[in-house]
Amino acid sequence: MVDALLLGNFMPLRKAAIVRTYKTLLNRRPAGDGEIEQWLEKFDNVWDFLDEFSRLPEYVWKRSEGIHHEAALTYEDFQFCLDNRVPAEAEPGFITSAFGIRTRTAYAVKWANQDGSVADFRPNGCFEFDALEWFGMLKSVERAEDRFVVVELGAGWGPWMTAGSVFARRRGIQDILAIGVEGDDVRRGFISEHREDNAVLNIPHKVYAGVIAPRSGEALFPKLAKSTADMGIAAIFDDDTEGVRMDYRGVDQDHARLRAYSVEEVIGELGIVDVMHIDIQGSEYEVIESAIGLINRSCRHLIVATHSREIEWQVAGILMKSGWVLEKERPCGMHSGDFWARSGRDYPLVNRDGTQFWRNPVLVTL
Repeated sequence: MVDALLLGNFMPLRKAAIVRTYKTLLNRRPAGDGEIEQWLEKFDNVWDFLDEFSRLPEYVWKRSEGIHHEAALTYEDFQFCLDNRVPAEAEPGFITSAFGIRTRTAYAVKWANQDGSVADFRPNGCFEFDALEWFGMLKSVERAEDRFVVVELGAGWGPWMTAGSVFARRRGIQDILAIGVEGDDVRRGFISEHREDNAVLNIPHKVYAGVIAPRSGEALFPKLAKSTADMGIAAIFDDDTEGVRMDYRGVDQDHARLRAYSVEEVIGELGIVDVMHIDIQGSEYEVIESAIGLINRSCRHLIVATHSREIEWQVAGILMKSGWVLEKERPCGMHSGDFWARSGRDYPLVNRDGTQFWRNPVLVTL
């Protein structure tokens, strides 16, 4: 194969090279002479053939086995996501996902080097998000009926409020509602702009200015000097919070008191919620546990970002006891070696958030 890559421009494409490529890279033979003839008609040299072959979903999948096995995605799941892609063009000032969702690079400092790019869908994700999050949102839309309700707790700039609205509209659903809760003023201000950029601003939506919490009232939330530079901030729910400066990561910063909303306040009057996306930097279990009865009655799917192994077990414990089905999971990853100790903290540090996709069999019959 190395020789073929180096000399491919000068090597004419022959049947033997095609068969060998299939056996070496896919561990199978081509599906009959017809498949071989298609390649021979399309390309006359090995290099162009290999270049196109490397883009085949089956090859991309094989090459990424360690990633997608960890995420519990099957090849069918991967193909399902690929089938939902739309033609996307690069545009200055934006990153465009394979699903046609346009996001302004100004929303996060770390995206500057991706400006004007199109992000492919790969087994390990697309753009900012895990592949499992995209799969969960697309599958929730596919299973929706004549109404689609998406709720995003810890909404940021509203990526899932927006993506859910876009996907539901593409499916032909007319009755769509998007709800978000976000505590940071700057990010909350991005939500309408992001929806407008993706032509769903006219779809009914509501954004709560505050944080989601185990109970209504007040909570502390970091005051950021630059909201686009830190995506890991979290609320503090403890009653005794006077003088608190350290966040859960050990970062020293000022906090402000914000309105705290319970799950009941946010979804209590919505009826059925097709999917609720929860990413609140470590408080996922507390919030789910505080409203498990309502969630059981109202929510068809949950997409839960996890930020520690402890939270993963806690969330799984309460949802499984309530009869929920964990369809897919990618566990969070921890720093190895003594990184956590050298950081000055006395607990393991996560270097990759996890994702869980849950289905409520009481409300979703497959």
